[in-house]
Amino acid sequence: WVTAAGWDSAKTRSGNILLLGFSFLCMLGLASYTANLSSFLLMANLNTGLSSLHDAIEKRVQICVLQASADILSASYPEAANFLVKLGNWGPVFESYHAGKCGAMIMDRPTLLYARSAVPPFDRHGSTGHCGLRYVGEPLLAVPAGSPVSRDIENAVSYVFARERFAGKFDEFRRSYPAPESQCPKMTGLREGATPMQAS
Repeated sequence: WVTAAGWDSAKTRSGNILLLGFSFLCMLGLASYTANLSSFLLMANLNTGLSSLHDAIEKRVQICVLQASADILSASYPEAANFLVKLGNWGPVFESYHAGKCGAMIMDRPTLLYARSAVPPFDRHGSTGHCGLRYVGEPLLAVPAGSPVSRDIENAVSYVFARERFAGKFDEFRRSYPAPESQCPKMTGLREGATPMQAS
């Protein structure tokens, strides 16, 4: 019953409504097809390495971590305890990864960005030596950080921090010490050389 007739072929109001509804369904079907096709084409270019800590455990991949966070990780994820390679600081963590002693590393995002920027001590492999590293999965731990301050000077330290913040000193520090530039391509999750689709 699908023909090439136009809008004027519907003689009644209910016919026009039915034709409008059918047109909407056709448009919806075409949009769904286009979305599925673009998703299929994009999936071929996605990086299919590790996607999470649980993925690394299932694939039995050794994971380089800092010694300081290894016990917390083992307590939070007991199934990962046998796969952790515990190291003293970031230099050995990255060297062990590049030497093949581990296939993944657990670190915070700022450390990864500094490594991709190849600032010391992450510059041993050149300016693009860490470009293959990607941030994947969800955050594993949230560790509160603080500085011990004597009760005798607690109020004075709070006052100084508040005064400098409202005076704009923190913004001045951010401008004076910007995040280092990286020569690596942005972390898109795509394989190297693949370009993401752009809507025009």
